Amino acid sequence: MIEKPDDIKSIDDRIQKIKNKEEMDNKHSDFSNWAIGLQISIELVSGVIVGYGVGYILNEIFDLNDIFVICLTILGGIAGFFNVERYLKKADNEKTKR
Repeated sequence: MIEKPDDIKSIDDRIQKIKNKEEMDNKHSDFSNWAIGLQISIELVSGVIVGYGVGYILNEIFDLNDIFVICLTILGGIAGFFNVERYLKKADNEKTKR
């Protein structure tokens, strides 16, 4: 069998390292997709819950007919959407840097 020259061996080793790194990146991409989905869900739900909680407290203090609950729950949902948008832009920028 013919022995490979050293420079070809080093090139072959580099190619193998790159292939292994790509395989690891593909394995981690499934996890990162789950993480992104979980983060989006948390952002949306937490905005609504915080808005509802603050609205409920203000209704108890000022004794109004659920006006604060309705308004602040809607505002919390809107804030959740803005947080999701900001998070997705940040995640997209990180993916394009790779």
